[in-house]
Amino acid sequence: TAATAHQIVQAKRYAPATVPKLESVFVSLRVTVVQWLIFRKKIAAILFLSRDLVLQVNGWFLLQRM
Repeated sequence: TAATAHQIVQAKRYAPATVPKLESVFVSLRVTVVQWLIFRKKIAAILFLSRDLVLQVNGWFLLQRM
């Protein structure tokens, strides 16, 4: 019984320590997801703008050739 009591004490000591760790892991995951979404939006915006720019440049070249 002394061993089990010791194990219970150990469990009680470590349980509160693991909960914040898990929470911090979840928070960091959430932050990573948010950053990834923002990053993806930025990439999409850059791609959209660059495509727009390419179309404008192509149109300008076509006008110059005419």
